[in-house]
Amino acid sequence: MWRKNFIFVAVLLLASSMAWAQTRATISGTIADETGARLPGVEVTVTNLDTGIARSVLSNDEGSYLALDLSLGNYQIEAALPGFQTAVRTGIQLTMGREAVVQMTLRVGEIAERVTVTGEAPLVETTLSVLADLVEQRTIVELPLNGRSFTDLALLQAGAMVRNGQRNRSFSPISGGGTRVSIGGARPKQNAYVLDGQNAKDAFGNTPGSAAGTVLGVETVREFSVLTNAYSAEYAGAGGIISAVTKSGTNNIHGSVFWFHRNDNLDAVDYNTKIANAEQPEFRRHQFGFTVGGPIVTDQTFFFGAYEGLRQILGSSRTFSTLSNAARNETIIEDEGRIFPIADAVRPYLAFYDLPNGIDLGDGTADFNFATSEPTRENYFLAKVDHTFSDTDSIDVRYSIDDAVAELYYSGGDVARFERHPDTRRQLFNTTWRRILSPNLFNSASASFNRSFGGLPNIQLGGDPALNFLPDRLFGQISGNTVDRIGTDAAGGGDRLSILNLFEYADTVSYTVGRHSIKFGGKVSRTHLNGLSGSRLHGRMVFRGLEDFLAGDTFQFEFLNPVGEGSSIRGYRQTMVSTFIQDDFKLRPGLTLNGG
Repeated sequence: MWRKNFIFVAVLLLASSMAWAQTRATISGTIADETGARLPGVEVTVTNLDTGIARSVLSNDEGSYLALDLSLGNYQIEAALPGFQTAVRTGIQLTMGREAVVQMTLRVGEIAERVTVTGEAPLVETTLSVLADLVEQRTIVELPLNGRSFTDLALLQAGAMVRNGQRNRSFSPISGGGTRVSIGGARPKQNAYVLDGQNAKDAFGNTPGSAAGTVLGVETVREFSVLTNAYSAEYAGAGGIISAVTKSGTNNIHGSVFWFHRNDNLDAVDYNTKIANAEQPEFRRHQFGFTVGGPIVTDQTFFFGAYEGLRQILGSSRTFSTLSNAARNETIIEDEGRIFPIADAVRPYLAFYDLPNGIDLGDGTADFNFATSEPTRENYFLAKVDHTFSDTDSIDVRYSIDDAVAELYYSGGDVARFERHPDTRRQLFNTTWRRILSPNLFNSASASFNRSFGGLPNIQLGGDPALNFLPDRLFGQISGNTVDRIGTDAAGGGDRLSILNLFEYADTVSYTVGRHSIKFGGKVSRTHLNGLSGSRLHGRMVFRGLEDFLAGDTFQFEFLNPVGEGSSIRGYRQTMVSTFIQDDFKLRPGLTLNGG
């Protein structure tokens, strides 16, 4: 079964790696004189006021202009033509994927005369049919987020909901570590997660969450969008597309320092804790870090960097079913009315079960109540550089790394304690080169690398190696004796790990001619996916009840051969080539046909 699951999620991952994402913006419109006649040959200059970088285009024979693939930010537009006053439009805010339509009117006069109009372009989208929601920077930063996972804001969009109504805060290499979101009824694995145009999923195609169950880096995200339906041809995927853009440096030094703290001493007492008259579980969370950005060379080269740390102790009250004192001492078990004798070979294993401190159920089992702390540590770093070589060439480079580890207690007694330590490490690298080949021809080429590691090893603290089921292994699992399972793999799933190396190379060409805005491109993805699913790796002893266990009457013993045909190590390799073509045809100023 695990092999089928491994193959299934691997196929979903590879199929989803086709997704492009529009992380830039566009300005378009028409230019006319005071009589409404269209003006060709007008020089239109669009300037990013944050970075000082400008680009010039000419209006065509129909008086239309189009400035493609612009970085996000606050823009100014100038339109100049001999014999007319220069028109200036300010206050144009470009967000990801937006095509701002700005109509300009030139008045007769000297070109040195300037007429400035301040005001945002109409926000109603009239050029694209995609159904999308934008989450802006203010929303990302100011809305309260549990664990500061910015991807949770996708749940604010129409058609998005948490899978099974629950957030996923426990890591598994199979199901991931972030909140699993279903968009438009699709499975969470069918969503695409894109960062600056790069596939950012984890090794099994899940939300790029960590062992801590979070997606850090909220301070590094400028904005993100959630596409839920009617994608253009450059997108692929059966679910939604969650696409984020990281911040960049500007001509001004800017940054932030932050610290967020949660403490159970400031919380109301949990209802179940109050009813049980128990002590409130301990909870401490510290999230801290900084961001900084600015110019290396004014109007040309910029940097942005960030660090975020998470330190957490999350206490919880739990109850295990363990052996009662009556069963341990071979005294009469009330419900059965008889004694269950204990075989000599079984006696050493009774110490692996916690001593009861709760209700005796009278059938040889009793409750063991305990509290866990589950310490968690996570560190996130990001560095980004943007550089403009000339009026026609620019490049940006980004690298981020996220390390996280948690400690989860599952079972143990007087002689041994069994834990699982989720461990994740994600590294994302992306570089994009953009070149203006002519006023109506633009090319964007990118190369990216996604290396994601997720491990869920079993940890044994203490215990006599002579009691282990197999040589050179940890203590295995005992199950089927009417009490909770003990040992490694006690929570199911066994020792697991997955390692993804995803190489992507993409190129996109944008060409405008007449009323057509044509975009086409291709991507080559090379996937190296290695996995281990070590269920029963240390051996599992199965019994058909408590009496059989105490008597040492084993029903079956299962174990996994670590080498040869029984090995659980798998490696998958795949190369995929995908292409698209898209034409946005302006039938008239207020009507655009999107086809691809």
